[in-house]
Amino acid sequence: MDPYHLQDFDLFEKYEHALLYQLISKAIRNVDSVGRWGGEEFLIFCPETVLSEAVKVAEKIRILIENQPS
Repeated sequence: MDPYHLQDFDLFEKYEHALLYQLISKAIRNVDSVGRWGGEEFLIFCPETVLSEAVKVAEKIRILIENQPS
């Protein structure tokens, strides 16, 4: 069981980094920032955000990516 869908997060096989960056950028709030961290990781900075709000942002990103056509 993979409740966080981590094994499905091998999206770099399906999408170019630029497309994934665009998808993440659409999902974050105006006060947030996104950037590359390492080779295939992205870092999302959510200033002055409590954990429950950060989880909502992460879930929005996950759903947006999950709903992209293969």
